Amino acid sequence: MKCLRIAIIFSVGIAGSVTLSSCQKEELNRCRAGCTTVQGRFLTGNGQEPLQGLPLKLVWFKGYGFFGRMDVRAKASATTDANGNYVLRYNLSDEELQTGYLDVDIHNQYYYGVGVAHINAPQQRDTTVTAPTYWLPRPATLTCTLTNPAAMQGNDRLDIDITFKPGPGRNGYGGTGSGFASPAVGSGYSPKTVEVPAEQLLRIKVRRFRNSSYVPFSVSTDSLLLSRGEVRSYSVSF
Repeated sequence: MKCLRIAIIFSVGIAGSVTLSSCQKEELNRCRAGCTTVQGRFLTGNGQEPLQGLPLKLVWFKGYGFFGRMDVRAKASATTDANGNYVLRYNLSDEELQTGYLDVDIHNQYYYGVGVAHINAPQQRDTTVTAPTYWLPRPATLTCTLTNPAAMQGNDRLDIDITFKPGPGRNGYGGTGSGFASPAVGSGYSPKTVEVPAEQLLRIKVRRFRNSSYVPFSVSTDSLLLSRGEVRSYSVSF
């Protein structure tokens, strides 16, 4: 019996979600026949450093309720080796084949933006799947400061967009953001702290709005590279 598991899942965007699971009975399935195998690799750093010793647990759950995932059952566990590789083997009951969902939980580790790895674990039997390489960067912190708050009035605001490549095995760009707004419409001018991935090139775009309307030709761009655990100040002006 495991009580009150809390899995915090943040996407690379601004929004996040919190999943709470109350007391739950786990029955770890030791696969002997009809096994499905999911194998893959985790990297950290700049996307080329193997992530060793990462504990993984594959779970089946019936669905989502008011307090999060319901009827959670542990199906397999693994720990990444020196090269970042892992293998998860599991067998699903008839009920688990036809209903519910599968997640891969990451325990006792802290990486940027991840509490649950979205690995494609199929609800099938006698299947082997090689998942895309998964990149888990260490976090860093960017503290954004507005240098000239007196220049903002009424409905003025300043948006800070931070984007980065999501790493091996994934396409497009990830991102997060922050910004400032006059006290009349927003949170004011106090410094804003943003968690970002370390050892990854960050592309920063600052956009300015006067009385809620975009100011033409006001966009400024920059790029930064932060080390693991670094806390850096970043100044912007309206």
